[in-house]
Amino acid sequence: MIAAHEDLSKMLQAEGVNVTLITAGKYKAEGNPYEPLPAEARANIQAEVDAYGADFTSAVARGRGVSVEAVRKDMGQGRMLRGDAALANKMVDGVATFDEVIRRMQASQRPVAASPGVGRISLERNRTQLAAVGRISLERNRTQLAGLADDRPRTPSSAEAIARRHLYRARLLELNSV
Repeated sequence: MIAAHEDLSKMLQAEGVNVTLITAGKYKAEGNPYEPLPAEARANIQAEVDAYGADFTSAVARGRGVSVEAVRKDMGQGRMLRGDAALANKMVDGVATFDEVIRRMQASQRPVAASPGVGRISLERNRTQLAAVGRISLERNRTQLAGLADDRPRTPSSAEAIARRHLYRARLLELNSV
């Protein structure tokens, strides 16, 4: 887990910019970038990061079937590991291409053991919804890109890439909904 605080106060001061924050709540503006981070705010943010880190470590330990200590000791401690190192440290079950993973996921799908046709109806409804989301996302991104100022690059392929990412996420959801 990581959190960042950017202190822009000196830069803003050098530019003659004075920011006034008006809040409801003692801690509402805690960690804002317009002033140095007070020790109390830093301690609170650190406590939150530590708590999220502990939750994540526990979830990994449960999911990998190892102790929390094993996760802390052997599983990267925040560093990225290559596939072979992750496999050696039991962080993954195997190394495969994206297409191989998708094929395995599709092959492992079992029909829903409910009323006849329920899984099919659910799958078709999800496919219809996901197709609509993809079209809407593509159109929204094309519209946003078309609205950019003339001095900025206009790349319709960017909108398509964003829409493809949405469709990819939607397909993964679809695979899990059967």
